[in-house]
Amino acid sequence: MDEQLKKFAQAIQQGLPGITGPSSSYAPELTNYMTADAREGLTKSSVAGMGAIAETQGKLADEAEERSRRNRIEELKDMMDPNKYQKVRKQDGGFDFLDPSGQKIDINTFAQRTGARRVDILKDSENQLDQQYINDWSNANDLAQAAFNGDSDTIAAFTEQNPNLKGKKPEDILRELIERYPHLYGRGTYADTLSRNGGNPAFRNNPNYIGASSGGGGFQL
Repeated sequence: MDEQLKKFAQAIQQGLPGITGPSSSYAPELTNYMTADAREGLTKSSVAGMGAIAETQGKLADEAEERSRRNRIEELKDMMDPNKYQKVRKQDGGFDFLDPSGQKIDINTFAQRTGARRVDILKDSENQLDQQYINDWSNANDLAQAAFNGDSDTIAAFTEQNPNLKGKKPEDILRELIERYPHLYGRGTYADTLSRNGGNPAFRNNPNYIGASSGGGGFQL
């Protein structure tokens, strides 16, 4: 029982012994009857009052629960709205990412919630590591397309500049990208990415490179 109702009930119980009916000079029985009647009337009115308080508190609780439910629904709607996610430029030229409630999230979560590609999210970043990722992503995409299209000249140019790519399959390209940039794919932290790169790109592709030969570079399909 609510504390307010408890106090109300206690006050009623404590007050009942002192409640008497009008005295009668005719007979003690009549006096006792009238006292009992007075107590019964107080008890009934008190119980009714307690019921009214309980009903009011019940309604208030229901209303509060309904407001909470509606607020939660609105929060969930916001979380499902990709337009309510934000990227905010940081001092280093990169970005912080915020969900609709203003909480900071990582770029992997931002990409999943908004449906945007990581390379598009970072395309106007001024952060050096972000720019390196964009370059690596572009080269990896070119290499994957060349592999799928059987472009032996492009494959040869890549593999001569990146000997570690020889003998790898197209799916290995994406795996390499994820391993080099774990924080972008929810596989690690920004510090992990820094430790695995250090200014060293994953895929080198210098169009002026001399020595590329045609006829395939051992790139498997």
